[in-house]
Amino acid sequence: MSDVFGEMPVVYGMYTPTGEIRHVDSVENGRACNCTCPDPRCGQRLIAKNAGKKVIHHFAHERGSCSWAVEYLISLLAAEAIRSRGCVTFPTLSYYDAFEGADVVHADSLTIPVASVELANTSGRQAPDVMLTWRSKSGEERTFAIVFQLVHRVTEEQVARLADVTEGVVLADLRADMRRALREQDRHADRNAIILSYQNANYLWGVLSNPRSRILRWAYNATADRLHAQSVRRMEAAEEARRKQAERLRKEREERERRERAEREAHEAKLEEERKRSEQRMREKERRLEEARKREEAMRPEHYHEFLPQMSVLVEQQDRPATDRFGRRWVKCKVCGKVAPEREFSVYGGQGSLNLGICFTCMRGQG
Repeated sequence: MSDVFGEMPVVYGMYTPTGEIRHVDSVENGRACNCTCPDPRCGQRLIAKNAGKKVIHHFAHERGSCSWAVEYLISLLAAEAIRSRGCVTFPTLSYYDAFEGADVVHADSLTIPVASVELANTSGRQAPDVMLTWRSKSGEERTFAIVFQLVHRVTEEQVARLADVTEGVVLADLRADMRRALREQDRHADRNAIILSYQNANYLWGVLSNPRSRILRWAYNATADRLHAQSVRRMEAAEEARRKQAERLRKEREERERRERAEREAHEAKLEEERKRSEQRMREKERRLEEARKREEAMRPEHYHEFLPQMSVLVEQQDRPATDRFGRRWVKCKVCGKVAPEREFSVYGGQGSLNLGICFTCMRGQG
């Protein structure tokens, strides 16, 4: 396929006497055609080959081929077709909506009136760009570019140069269309007819006026870029809102967990405090029971002797009650001299005899 693009014949030449382009069949054969290459950067003298019947009629360059002649010629023919009809049809405009995550059609294919058509070398390609000016009812002017891709591919850098000075760049991908046409041809098709159709003004106008053309597409559109940028901002705003929402939920969750943890720790501390108090009460109870047991044990007569040495001394004074370590009061019998706890006495105490009394045994003896 690359050979087809590299060897495409030229059927129009620049007629030297008038400066207009002429078809190979409208000039004399051979060097007498008085034509040069349509591409002024080439400018070679052309040789018309229009007398044969087996080979398609075309121009040959005097000193070899020119790879830009066909695309230069296409730009000339396309500009003239648009200028003569005063309008052009733009392809469907769509953009990628980052917020929705899908391509969105912003405007269907639209035919617009053209205020002016110029050829310019804005993109840096050797073939000129077709520059269109559209004027609104309010007098606002907008510039668009149409660039044709056939022998040479249109690069992103070239589109970027056009984007700097236009509202939009329409790519007419004749290269892909030729590949498709040659691939789909049957064995009876005329390959030369397919190749030469791209140098036909009527065919080019058909491309530029077809609202369902598969050849035209937007390589750049300021509105699409703006809508895409807006969708990106919406997406970023939504993501920021989701991030803030997630952050808020995270903080709420952490605060809830903190409160629950604090409540759990407080509950556990309360339970621990209750356990300690319970253990303390249990120990206190056990202590009191043990104290009561010891007191009860000590109160048995057989254990009196353990206290007698101390209590025998204390009962001799009458200023304060004589008590042992268990709080029991001890008394000395005034009759028999027995020293024992108060429960062994019938009476005791009184003025000057606080720790003196009469035991039950002596009381019964007196009776």
